[in-house]
Amino acid sequence: MKVSRSASPESARHLEESGATGRTLTVDRAGRDQRRRDNMRGTQTRSGTDRDESPPAVFRESQNASVRNIPSSDNRSSGAQIGNQIRNVPDGGRCRIEICD
Repeated sequence: MKVSRSASPESARHLEESGATGRTLTVDRAGRDQRRRDNMRGTQTRSGTDRDESPPAVFRESQNASVRNIPSSDNRSSGAQIGNQIRNVPDGGRCRIEICD
């Protein structure tokens, strides 16, 4: 799946810097909420930002994910890009994140 650098520059940078790009990730929606809670613990929110997880919580490999504050619009754009591309991927399906443009 692809994440657009022009639409989500901070998310793209975070994905690259955390090593989430180019590796195989496993879709696991059932564990998403617990992984998100665990990963967000200890990272404070800031006005105008979202806490971005890399790799995203929907992937099993996001345990102990990198978390940083990035602009809300950037985070939500990359989340929508990923969500739309894995919509028809079943739990247990595998994919890779690539950064484009």
